[in-house]
Amino acid sequence: MVGPILGIVILIFTAIAWGANRRGREAPPMAPLAPVLLLTLSSLVQVTFIVLVQKNILTLEYSFKFAIVGLPICALALVLAGRRKRAAPDLKDRTVACAIAGLTVWIFLITLH
Repeated sequence: MVGPILGIVILIFTAIAWGANRRGREAPPMAPLAPVLLLTLSSLVQVTFIVLVQKNILTLEYSFKFAIVGLPICALALVLAGRRKRAAPDLKDRTVACAIAGLTVWIFLITLH
């Protein structure tokens, strides 16, 4: 039951990051896209892991191996989103909060096993 709930949470914060990225276009065109793409890649790794565990293909012990890939990607998304927020403080950007949510999910997945 935890798997579908986590999947929905992951999809929600990824969608929020994409929605926040579409609204603020004051920054250079390629700069805002990088943190959202990295967050999306990290979310894709999270959802893939959750689906594989739900289908009993993998066990929760593999969470650390998936986190080795996804956690740095999510951390990089947070750093890039933070830099963008500092460069344009008036820009309402939810990508930082969404990246923090992504890191929280990674930590939760690691501690589950």
